[in-house]
Amino acid sequence: MDSASYLQTFLRSGTDNVSLSAYFEEVDATFNPKAFVISRAKDGDRWDHAFSLLSELGMQPLKFLAVEGAAEQQRFNGYSKLNPGELGCLLSHMSILQAAALHSNPNQYTLVFEDDIISTLRGEASYRTHFDALKRHLMPEIRMVYQGKCLEQCLCMEPVGDGLFKASQPSCTHAYMIKNSAAREIMVAGGLQHSAFLGLPIDQGYRNLIQSKQFSALVFHPALFFQEVMQQASALREGSAQMYNYLECVEMQKSSMHHFFQTACSSPVSATALVLFTVAVLCVLFFAFRRRSATTRK
Repeated sequence: MDSASYLQTFLRSGTDNVSLSAYFEEVDATFNPKAFVISRAKDGDRWDHAFSLLSELGMQPLKFLAVEGAAEQQRFNGYSKLNPGELGCLLSHMSILQAAALHSNPNQYTLVFEDDIISTLRGEASYRTHFDALKRHLMPEIRMVYQGKCLEQCLCMEPVGDGLFKASQPSCTHAYMIKNSAAREIMVAGGLQHSAFLGLPIDQGYRNLIQSKQFSALVFHPALFFQEVMQQASALREGSAQMYNYLECVEMQKSSMHHFFQTACSSPVSATALVLFTVAVLCVLFFAFRRRSATTRK
């Protein structure tokens, strides 16, 4: 069975026919109001919270029953570097992309959420304000819009206006929208076998597309949605690692050489230049120290 067939199977098992039909019937709006929410079968409380929040903001949430990665690890053994949570997350998001790729309106955006979202927005009017701003800045080439993000290179983002920025290389996929034509491009290029996603978590795949300039994306900053990691355990990572999901900007992490190189503005050339510059500085300091030591001995 090929990638598309697997995803079609997950799509049918993850959503009921009525919900899926309602999604496909929305053809006129720029943003499909039928918003997918990925939620595991055992996490009824999370789904209830996400449903209530998104409904209050004027959306019509559709539950997508998350793929259980543990049950699929043997079948997808090429993804051995992913833990069960990461694999299930990848397959769930990819299945929704399959639906977006099949939608009759290629210019419409499909909204995708994970069930651990929280937001400071209250009421449909507050959300509509941001949506109206997005419409003013939504150019045809924009493939994705991050309504929530983490570990973005915020110093490298380009301001667009009204709290929107051109993305640099955001992480996390708890709240975003993707253009249906972009989803179709991913599916045509192989879906799960797409070079940007192969063997990687879903957010790294998207980040690869944005960083390589294959996709143009916008981010809201500050974000409209965040992930609740204090009161809800993550299926992807444990302990302090999940606290990184609270950080919108990678620059907010503790300063270290590792993070210093990570915050180079995305291109391999920039990273190489930083390395060479650092080596040059160290060499200068080394030889200056040797000369000073030799002078002292004389």
